[in-house]
Amino acid sequence: AGVIMLSIMSRSYPFFRSPCDLTALAELISLFGTQAMQTVAKRYNRRIVASHIREGCNLGQICSDLGARTSSSDTSAHAPPSLVTEEAVGLLSCLLNLDHEQRITASGALKHSFLAGVPH
Repeated sequence: AGVIMLSIMSRSYPFFRSPCDLTALAELISLFGTQAMQTVAKRYNRRIVASHIREGCNLGQICSDLGARTSSSDTSAHAPPSLVTEEAVGLLSCLLNLDHEQRITASGALKHSFLAGVPH
């Protein structure tokens, strides 16, 4: 659910475009940061060795920047309204939590303030 919401909020589908596991790992490190990925790997008795240390990205900023792009074929077009709100980014962060034990459940997500007033 988290990657789907990330794709919707950033208007980028597919969000991850990795052709192999190593590229996928690099994409995850670029998004979440080296330390966060190393911490998760350690929980599974694995180790990630990185030549460059990267900080995690601001999910709201990433989604805003990518979602604001317009089609290069239509230079007069304006970007549609942003889907990025504080509540949406909060839910996205919960859905993308790298620790599966702390990640929000489906029932918890339905109770999140972002979905308040949405029938389900």
